[in-house]
Amino acid sequence: MHLVDVVLLANYIPIHQVIPSLVCCNAKTDHNPDLELAAAKKGLTDEIQSVSRVQIRTSTTPQDAYANGPGASLLQSFHDRFEKLEQQGMEQREKVAVLEKEGVTLKEKITVLWYLKDSAVAIRKRFFATYDRKQDQVQNSKDPAIGQGNKVAHDGDVITDVCLIENDLMDYKDTFTALYGLDWESAKELSGMQIYFYPSHLPTALSNIIPLVYPHIIEVMNIRATELTNSVSGWTPEIEAEFCALIGWTRWAIEGDPQELAKGFIGKSYGKGLDKLLKRKI
Repeated sequence: MHLVDVVLLANYIPIHQVIPSLVCCNAKTDHNPDLELAAAKKGLTDEIQSVSRVQIRTSTTPQDAYANGPGASLLQSFHDRFEKLEQQGMEQREKVAVLEKEGVTLKEKITVLWYLKDSAVAIRKRFFATYDRKQDQVQNSKDPAIGQGNKVAHDGDVITDVCLIENDLMDYKDTFTALYGLDWESAKELSGMQIYFYPSHLPTALSNIIPLVYPHIIEVMNIRATELTNSVSGWTPEIEAEFCALIGWTRWAIEGDPQELAKGFIGKSYGKGLDKLLKRKI
């Protein structure tokens, strides 16, 4: 016959309202279940007589319990295992918190890189194309990279500039307002940059940061900034009045369906002066 462990566990709940109580003993195995049960009951009954108050070591304050000798050892192993699992759980939660923070930081970096990518590439292409033109001594080079780089460097780009200011990469907030006619936060709101969609052709990491913009606002703000930086500006007081009227119309309509708002402006007049500037830029 073999010995089997028999445990009598009473109220083993690790809360302050109860006190753990445990009786443990060995009982002989028997092919007859009734005899084996009787032996287990007798062993437990006998061991109850040796139950005493014991202390279970914990990482903080030792916990009182009632147990016989083997029961006290088993209680201690329960506590050790519980504290180990608790510690592992805490470490996992800390790791998750770090990963979540890194994820937020990575998303912010991706957002910045997404908006800066086209501008950065165009300017660097211009740099190389200009060198090639110099080497070939062809002053009237038709390389489109030069023209595109000039446009990126000298034209307004409200989306990129909002991104730079919002991410503390540029601190020209007053200049931004002077150029675009709105402070950067209002420009972000009216351009629709806080509204997102999920294009299937983009990587998942980028799909939730691409703005559903109101094209008319982006276009006229970029033209305003470009004209005001030109040595000979075509931005007249009459056009400024049309610009303000357009901003007012958008503020009034912005609470509607943004997609319908964007579609609703297509084909409509921006105002005589703005229309003229737009056609010239296009």
